[in-house]
This record gives sequence, structure tokens and C-alpha cells, in this order.
Amino acid sequence: LTIGAGSNYWHSSLAMSSKGEAYKKFYPSGKDVTTIHTDYKYRHSIFSLYGEIAWQSSDAWAAMQAADFDLQGVQFTIGIRKFGRRYYDIMQNPFSRASHPGGESGLYMALAASPFKNTEILANVNIFSNSWLLYQKPAPTSGYKARFKITHSIDRRNNIALVVRHDDGEDADMDDKTEIARTKRSSFKESW
Repeated sequence: LTIGAGSNYWHSSLAMSSKGEAYKKFYPSGKDVTTIHTDYKYRHSIFSLYGEIAWQSSDAWAAMQAADFDLQGVQFTIGIRKFGRRYYDIMQNPFSRASHPGGESGLYMALAASPFKNTEILANVNIFSNSWLLYQKPAPTSGYKARFKITHSIDRRNNIALVVRHDDGEDADMDDKTEIARTKRSSFKESW
């Protein structure tokens, strides 16, 4: 078991402003932002648990909790995240879809397996929602992204891969900011 705590402090030469576009309503204001956080990691044989909770001087908070499982060649990860509307961190990009406030919450799951010799399966899904405007989208948004890839190595230089992707999310037309459209994108690719 490992437990940690820390603090970050940012100072900007120019004051940050939450004025202007509606999606900036919860941006930090002023020149200084302080974040205090605590985290832990626990590992036991086939699984590990880890997470972090952070509080920010802009009266904001964020939390992430995840677990990894390793069962004889099959790895599975599941993680949940919740960022308060005012939470702003340039380091949150790996865990969220955006690097600015917006009240994002989400669930991430990933699987890696090698069921046969020279064959690897990778799959993940990221389910997300934002409780506030995101960029030019005129309302809270939600959706998911799913990926699946199977690769078989014929020899050291040649392999066959099949990749399937599907994105399902809410998008706003940049010219018509009053309407939200549900966008679904799927792709299928094979390579030799």
C-alpha cells in the first residue's frame, strides 16, 4: 500500500478570466490556482487499486478511482472519474476528454488478451458526460467511444490486423449553436 499527498501552485502573469463565452463560466479567475491532492495505490497478487482526490482553491474538486486485474494473460482495467465544474488542471488530459472545466464524469474499461499463440486482442470503451457546456456545444453532452483490435502475427515481419471503432456523441453545428445533433461514426479497417 502506498499513500501520497501533495500540492501544486500555478501563477500566471496575466489574470485568467471566466468572462466571455458561456462555456467559460466555471473557468478559474485571478492569477493563482492552488491544488491539494491525496492518492493511494494498493497491489495484491492479481489486482491493484489506485485513486486520487483533489481540491482546488477555486472551490473545485476531482476524483478518480481505478482497478487493474491480471488473470493469466488477460488484463482488465476499469476506472471512474468525476471532475467538478470548476476543476481546472493542465495535467488531467490523460484522464478526461478535455483540459478545461466542465463537470466531466466517466467510466473507462479496457481489455488486453492473448487467447492464442501470436494473437492479441485489445478493446476499450470510454463512456463520458459533461454537466456543463463544452466548447461550442450549447448543452450538456454525453457519449462513448469504443475500440476493438485483433492482431495475428504470421511471422516476425508480417501480421494481420482488424480494427473496429465506433464513436457515439453529441455534437453541435458550429454555425447553428441552438441545435444539438447526435453523431455516430464507425470505421472498419483491415491490414496485412
